[in-house]
Amino acid sequence: MADPEAEHGIHVLLLPNPSQGHINPILQFGKRLAARRGVRCTLAVTRFVLAQSGGGGDQPAPEGGGAVVHVAAVSDGCDRGGFDEAGGVEAYTARLEAAGSETVGALLRSEAALGRPVHALVYDAFLPWARVWRGGTAPRARPSSRSRVR
Repeated sequence: MADPEAEHGIHVLLLPNPSQGHINPILQFGKRLAARRGVRCTLAVTRFVLAQSGGGGDQPAPEGGGAVVHVAAVSDGCDRGGFDEAGGVEAYTARLEAAGSETVGALLRSEAALGRPVHALVYDAFLPWARVWRGGTAPRARPSSRSRVR
């Protein structure tokens, strides 16, 4: 039986920086997108963050009439202890770039093989390595997770 959401016209992969204050804004943006007809959203978070949040699971879009943001796990190279496992900012950043590039690339290939190719990547400005998408032809976006205060 085919996945009914595989027939969506657009599949957006949401890739937040795995730290406080970065995941929720991209998740909320994804919920708004998922509520629109023809858009499938997948939030890619680290295995450590997913474990800390109780396993996560798909997130319902409030106005979506059954629409959800799907959740997928990727690695930051520190799957058991997160940032603390790396022993410092530079070490964590290097591990996140290496493991993140590999596992996000694998997620992109997996989604395509399942008939749900990713058409757009929305990634955190703190993740310049998200250029793993370079091989794709779809657009990328780096929105700021900070609100503008006037």
